[in-house]
Amino acid sequence: MTDKEIQEFAKKNGYTRAELIGTWKGFKVYTPIYRDDKQLYFVGAPRAILVKGNKIRFSKDYEELNDITENMIREEKEKVIIEVMPKDFSEREIAKALQYKRVMEAVLNDDKKEIDKIIEELVDNEMKKVIKKLGLKKSVKNKTISNKETM
Repeated sequence: MTDKEIQEFAKKNGYTRAELIGTWKGFKVYTPIYRDDKQLYFVGAPRAILVKGNKIRFSKDYEELNDITENMIREEKEKVIIEVMPKDFSEREIAKALQYKRVMEAVLNDDKKEIDKIIEELVDNEMKKVIKKLGLKKSVKNKTISNKETM
């Protein structure tokens, strides 16, 4: 979809224009601008224009818009963390810092699902290291672990 088509969509729906503000789940996210006169207007529930390929639509509801916003804020925070880290940090050190940030946010927000997901990922990663170190092979289909030499 071209920028011209996106701008036409915004105008057709009562806005002056649309401004690209980021991405979310494969969509380009635009904020519709009601007027360019620097005034604040209350024109209903906040909305985002979502574009993927040749499809264009408004955000469905407040929950979807909230998910979009939280995702974009999280991505922006990660960019800032990477920018302020010492330039000699390795990719692994940056990944560890982002993981630590993710854990802290989950704990501070008392997000039990996210905490469980992080723990599961950490256990799975540690298990992979042990399996590799011991020369074992993990079979995902039947959930068994066996020695490579006997296979």
